[in-house]
Amino acid sequence: VSYVRSVRAGDVDNTNSALVGYFQLPGGGGHAAAAAQDLIGAILGEMVFTRLRTEETLGYIVAFGVERDETGAAFRVVVQSDTYAPPRLAWRAERCLRTCGEQLRSMDAAAWTQ
Repeated sequence: VSYVRSVRAGDVDNTNSALVGYFQLPGGGGHAAAAAQDLIGAILGEMVFTRLRTEETLGYIVAFGVERDETGAAFRVVVQSDTYAPPRLAWRAERCLRTCGEQLRSMDAAAWTQ
């Protein structure tokens, strides 16, 4: 996440914050790329939710998906929290994606067939 914008709420008792992070994917378009992105996105989605929502209890809403438009594709991470500020949410989401990506790269062929 290269840009984090924080806006103070009008209600000083409102401690909620949110992250909508887009992580641009390399490569071109096409059906094969979209299929690979969807497959990896589905696997990462489960991993990201488990890590950020269940294990780290980072926020009460955690969502992950693939976004596409005419310029390319990106993974989208959404976290809403009443505990952490946006810079902290961004840092933890990036760290989670790096760790999950390393886990995906280390999977052997048998793991991919399950």
